[in-house]
Amino acid sequence: MDEQGQLDLFNNNAECIGRPQESEFYHFFRPLAESVMDLSCLPFDLLRFNACKGYSSLTFRDGVVFRIVLSGKKPHVSIPRSECDLSFLTGKEVEDTGNSIKIYLNNSEDACAIAPFLAKVLDRSVDDYPHEYDCCSRYLECSDHRKCQHPDKHFAAGCGYRVILKHGHVFYGENRNAD
Repeated sequence: MDEQGQLDLFNNNAECIGRPQESEFYHFFRPLAESVMDLSCLPFDLLRFNACKGYSSLTFRDGVVFRIVLSGKKPHVSIPRSECDLSFLTGKEVEDTGNSIKIYLNNSEDACAIAPFLAKVLDRSVDDYPHEYDCCSRYLECSDHRKCQHPDKHFAAGCGYRVILKHGHVFYGENRNAD
């Protein structure tokens, strides 16, 4: 799938993948993903839904957040093992495959039911993504507002202090609360 096709999956055109169950899930998941990216002070276009043969995946920058398979005999979602707090998934069939966890689903409604869990997986993936620098020259302004104030959100994606602020720790300025 080309770059435009990847973007279309999140631009209210998820039907282009030809799998209605996944389209339904994407439409349901989009507001949750937008909320995660907004709380992280990041642009939504850093996310991609990629349609592949038999499955699709959500990626943040170059890392897979999760894979979803809603067609076939065993519909499931796969998440990286490091992203797992499975307490939310009581009553679901779960399989540890070594590097990932498969959560088996009955239908696309099951996928929508675990969407809040997948939003948490996305949030953790965004926070855990390697940072390019600790903070920029706007650190005092960011501290005073308790969130990133850089106008270039793509540049801000590389900031480590943005994640620290998101979790309520302020090291500088009038709102300093950490040593």
